Amino acid sequence: MLKLRKKVLEPFLCLYEHDDLLLMGHYGGRSAAKSYEYADYMLIKAMQEPGTYLCGREYLVSIKDSVHQLMQIRIKEHGWEKYFDVMNTEIRTPIGGKIIYKGLSNDPGQIKGIPDLRCIWCEESVDLTEKSFDDMYHTILRNSKDGIYCRMMFTFNPQRDDDFMYKLATKQQERALFQKVYYYDNPYLSPEALKEIERMKREDYNKYQHIYLGEPIVNYDTLVYKWTAKNELEHPIDFYSSHPVYCSWDFGTNDDNAIIAWQVLKSPDAPNGCIIQIFDEIVNRGPGADFYRKEVLKKRWSSHVRVHYCDPTGSHNNCSLSSWVDKIGFNFQWQHGFSPAEMIDHANDYMPSVRINRHQCPRTFRMFRTWQYHTDKNGTVRLPLKAKHDEESHCGSAWYYGLINHFRPKYGQGAAVKLI
Repeated sequence: MLKLRKKVLEPFLCLYEHDDLLLMGHYGGRSAAKSYEYADYMLIKAMQEPGTYLCGREYLVSIKDSVHQLMQIRIKEHGWEKYFDVMNTEIRTPIGGKIIYKGLSNDPGQIKGIPDLRCIWCEESVDLTEKSFDDMYHTILRNSKDGIYCRMMFTFNPQRDDDFMYKLATKQQERALFQKVYYYDNPYLSPEALKEIERMKREDYNKYQHIYLGEPIVNYDTLVYKWTAKNELEHPIDFYSSHPVYCSWDFGTNDDNAIIAWQVLKSPDAPNGCIIQIFDEIVNRGPGADFYRKEVLKKRWSSHVRVHYCDPTGSHNNCSLSSWVDKIGFNFQWQHGFSPAEMIDHANDYMPSVRINRHQCPRTFRMFRTWQYHTDKNGTVRLPLKAKHDEESHCGSAWYYGLINHFRPKYGQGAAVKLI
């Protein structure tokens, strides 16, 4: 058996010292070398023991989303090229080791069917769902026999302290070891990287604690919408032409207007029996109703819109919003009789079903992550002032207008409904 040699950073020595553990993980802030050390471990084990070594994440659309490129970089940096056969979608070793990549939620049946599975590394596992964990855990139990143990490993940067993965990593359990690591455990950080870390530490200590010390976000109780890491998808979201599209509008008064495009996909196992995918947005300051009509019609999904939701009360540049609705000419729907607080509570009932990509809909994404209640000088909790949170407030209002209309609440007073 060929033994590859490398220097292992001290916090990661436990990877090689506890072969009988079923669960192992490292979590913390950025620049702690978690991915590098785990990539090295997978390469070394695949050279030592035959079998399949799976690198997975909750959602994996293509090989580009995996650590396949990182594996190739580590092989080259260590000078191990002659020991590994690097292919387009996997890596093989002369003794029968194989490193592959899969989305853990895409097809759990495929993972269960791997007979010689030796290890699963769940990268970016802050997004891991409890269902995916349960599926994999039963798989590693079946594959651990005759003194050979199959292991499940995790690396992640914490987001919220009520995330499934964070709770799993911070509770005591048998045959499991989770360790928190920090950037100062990594002796290979460049002076430039350390300088940037120190700058953030001086200028924004709360952000420094979260980004580099791996502290979970602690102020989520003040978020208007109950965001979790499960709401974010790393891969882009495309609309399905076989399903209707819905648009939520908020007409600004002398400022930004927000339009959010989304679809509802039936999913019996999901919260509320559906997944709500937000796939596009239009947020800007247009000159008039005709401008927004044209902006929507430019979109390739515009012909699939079934209903546009809004609240047409008020005015825009001394023009009533109801006249805007008439000029735009789309099929608008709205209802009255609910306060913003009631609409927000109702929308929050559906937050576990929401999925969004931060790069695809950056303003709506930022709204979910940053739109927070504030307490005024009298101790009253209020929504943030629009002058300070302009885009967030319009995206946030557009969202609860859409949800209150599409998923009619079962509580509250009766609301008048008008269809155009």
